Amino acid sequence: MKTTHFSMIMAAVILVSIPAAAAEPGFHDEIKRGKEKELRVKLDAAMGKVKLCRVGAPYLFVSDLEPHGMEGLAPDIHYSISGSTGILDVSTDFGHGHRHSYNFDFSTDMVWDIKLSDAVPVLFKGQLGAGSGDFDFTGIRLRSFDLETGASSVTIRFNEPNPVAMDRMRIESGVSKFEGVNLGFANFRTMTFKGGVGSYMLNFYGVEQPETDVDIEQGIGSITILVPSDVGVKIDHSGSFLSKLHAYPDISERSDDEYFSNNYESAAKKMYIKIESALGSVTVQHK
Repeated sequence: MKTTHFSMIMAAVILVSIPAAAAEPGFHDEIKRGKEKELRVKLDAAMGKVKLCRVGAPYLFVSDLEPHGMEGLAPDIHYSISGSTGILDVSTDFGHGHRHSYNFDFSTDMVWDIKLSDAVPVLFKGQLGAGSGDFDFTGIRLRSFDLETGASSVTIRFNEPNPVAMDRMRIESGVSKFEGVNLGFANFRTMTFKGGVGSYMLNFYGVEQPETDVDIEQGIGSITILVPSDVGVKIDHSGSFLSKLHAYPDISERSDDEYFSNNYESAAKKMYIKIESALGSVTVQHK
């Protein structure tokens, strides 16, 4: 039986490590909720495929990791409680407590399924290196969100409104393909997005807040931004002569590098988007 290393402060919290039922050994870990009223999560995955979604009572956290040929690979999970806040640090370990010191074949990627509680507010901070991520935050009570991705293909989605308001959402995407689906449902007030080299899609359908600010910095590549037609949008674009902004169908330039939708003044919900781009194309669709 393979085990996972944990750092615990309160014995009242129950963690269970169970060998996976599949022929190839894997890891199953879970944490049940005690009196926690908030969960702080730090996730660090260097490679492989990571999938994330919500889990209901009585769990705060459930993890299933399949190494798929990466001998010695295991989840490294540390959990503690401070007051009424659960503090969860999740990463991968390759023996002897050394994180990310691997010699591995990219043809044998790990698969890691992670589930987070839908019962308490979650403060999420994640890093994903080489691989892919499919993060479905539907139903998770996100109070803050911070995600950095490397050489990867990542999708994050919200299929219904976030039950709690989020002050700040931050995403930094490196050499990658990134898609954000229904980001408006994240219920953020401010968002920053930084893209390096790649293709990016930011879909803001489901906007909840009456006023939202979005700050976008793009390096090399293309970015497409979708804004719902009932949201008034103002765009402030600055970039080199190698970068071009395409905005339609009802967005027009009123002054140098300032663009407004026709309904900006009358709309009940407004979004201000500041875009800095170096090389590539920026497309904003208002529909």
